[in-house]
Amino acid sequence: MVVVDEFTPMRLGKLMILHGSEYRFSISNPVNPARGLFLRAKTSCMCSHFHQTSHHSENTLDDRYITCWSTGCLCQLHPKWMPLNKWNAGFAVVTLDEKGSFSVSNYRIVDGKIWR
Repeated sequence: MVVVDEFTPMRLGKLMILHGSEYRFSISNPVNPARGLFLRAKTSCMCSHFHQTSHHSENTLDDRYITCWSTGCLCQLHPKWMPLNKWNAGFAVVTLDEKGSFSVSNYRIVDGKIWR
């Protein structure tokens, strides 16, 4: 098992993985967390800090396709310290090939059922 510090970006193949609290200003305000992550990271990236399932994709001028994701959580959705929030249950599965290219399936859990 590897323990990673909250502020340590990781790389899973060509996909950057962040907790989401690395950016000092909230990234959840502009539309959704994935859009905010896109505006700051400028590369394909995933975070989980906001406990919301979202994604945002854009093509760059040089034909790179960038997508950012935020994942739901697998914890209590309305804890005492934050009972009113926009959280949802969810998780992501990342598949890698031998060259580090990746495919992301970002799932939401609603009423105990997995939604894609």
